[in-house]
Amino acid sequence: YIDEYSEVVINIYDINGKLVHKLIKENYLPGQYKTHWNAKNLPSGTYFVELKLNNETITNAVKLIK
Repeated sequence: YIDEYSEVVINIYDINGKLVHKLIKENYLPGQYKTHWNAKNLPSGTYFVELKLNNETITNAVKLIK
């Protein structure tokens, strides 16, 4: 949930820290949003999803299994 007008950045990194996809870099009004990551061209493995919102950065690991 975004509680104020903000720039939102979502990047996907591989296990080595290499940027593999710039998912979002846009300004958003307050509200709740969803997005989808199409990873069909990437191999199975661990990836890191980095969310930057205002002055906060959140990173979560995800497993891609094909």
